Amino acid sequence: MIKSKMRKRLVIFSLLIFSGLTVTSCGELNNPIVPKAELTVTKVTSADEAKGVSIIQSFKSSGAFNIAEYKFNEPTVTIENRPGLPRVIFKQVIVEITLNNKKLPAQKFPLILTIPNGGSFSGGIPILQLSDDLINAVYPNNAFVSIGSGLAEVTLLGVDSNDHIVTLKFTTPLRFETDPSGFVTPETKKEDSTTT
Repeated sequence: MIKSKMRKRLVIFSLLIFSGLTVTSCGELNNPIVPKAELTVTKVTSADEAKGVSIIQSFKSSGAFNIAEYKFNEPTVTIENRPGLPRVIFKQVIVEITLNNKKLPAQKFPLILTIPNGGSFSGGIPILQLSDDLINAVYPNNAFVSIGSGLAEVTLLGVDSNDHIVTLKFTTPLRFETDPSGFVTPETKKEDSTTT
């Protein structure tokens, strides 16, 4: 009789402890005493809704030269942390870009981005303007665009306030364009000089 009561108490106690645990997105149990942040990317957009996450090349003339300029429409990302879970500070971003089924070498950049305790973050994450390899692959020698689209796989690396390492991944399609309206050919320059 006493053993039976003890067994029932142990089962109830075990169930109470287990019910206090939460499951993380990786399938592992989250420690209720020292929990790990659980983050979700809920939206990836761009400040330029029409162009999306993109690089737009344009030109301006300077004497005998055409100077290429680039507008970077970086991704704007919304990240949610589950209520009651610790703050996360991301310190690094790893970007892997695929162009025509070929992956460019992974690029690592420093980053400081904070997701508050049980809160959210929405803001730009620079993944395009820091990659010279991307510009060289899409616009070789600042020529007109050679590749129209691609895909970026982005991994954020950080630590939560309970000292757990946190990684968060998202992907976004990329678009590349050239606006040739400012490009001046040598013939046009000669015509302009003869008419003046």
